[in-house]
Amino acid sequence: MDLDETRNKYPTYKYENNGKDIDCLVPFSSDIKFNLFVRDMNTEVKNPAAGDIDNNLCVYMKGAPERILSRCSTMLVNGEEVPFTDELRKETNTENDSFGALGERVLAFARYRLPVEKYPKGNYKFDVSTWK
Repeated sequence: MDLDETRNKYPTYKYENNGKDIDCLVPFSSDIKFNLFVRDMNTEVKNPAAGDIDNNLCVYMKGAPERILSRCSTMLVNGEEVPFTDELRKETNTENDSFGALGERVLAFARYRLPVEKYPKGNYKFDVSTWK
């Protein structure tokens, strides 16, 4: 897939606050060791009233495994979303430690589809300015 094309198709979600557009993102910093974007997946409105979460807003995180994986309840294994069990956590931590011992940098990625009934596009104001 083309990265620029995908970013254009699913832009960072923005909302207006006091006449100013607010980008819903948390930039990377060495303090928090991750970055976060809320992406607008609502490029083709299908049926948001029916709770079409694939067509609403989605949170994407990237960063240090210990900061990302602690927030996860599922994991993608062979293209299938499965529960992130204690056994998978242990295996993942062991592999991360192995790569780290080799001097490799390890990143984790996470996605969470926000339910439209709780986070309706245009009506939910994400407070990213004071997030730490």
